[in-house]
Amino acid sequence: MIGGHFEKTYRIENGHFVLRLPTRASIVNLRGSLHKAKSMLLKLERRRSLVIRTAYCDFMSEYKQLNHMRKLSNSEISAYSYYIPHYIVSKLTSTTTKYRVVFNAFAIDESGTSLNDHLLIGPILQPEFCLT
Repeated sequence: MIGGHFEKTYRIENGHFVLRLPTRASIVNLRGSLHKAKSMLLKLERRRSLVIRTAYCDFMSEYKQLNHMRKLSNSEISAYSYYIPHYIVSKLTSTTTKYRVVFNAFAIDESGTSLNDHLLIGPILQPEFCLT
């Protein structure tokens, strides 16, 4: 099913594959995530140090530069779109990435569901293994 979804929905823009998320019909019920996403962003801005705020801004700038996101005009913002709340976490002991942004598609919106509740589950790709 997922393979068919890819074949039906993908397109290539600027050398990148773009496709629709595989969703259930209930996806139309999502609403009110903008408030939660904005709330988490404002919380991040109030409570984080300059170092963490800079790391967050650097990540988001790179994300935008890679065309993974774009700024919406006021007319494009809709209560019936889903805005994924996100936050930054730090792991100062990491040798590669001290800070990373976590997107929370499990966040509940005003409909009482999350984006993840509306996505189809794909096949298990990893082989099973046992620890003995």
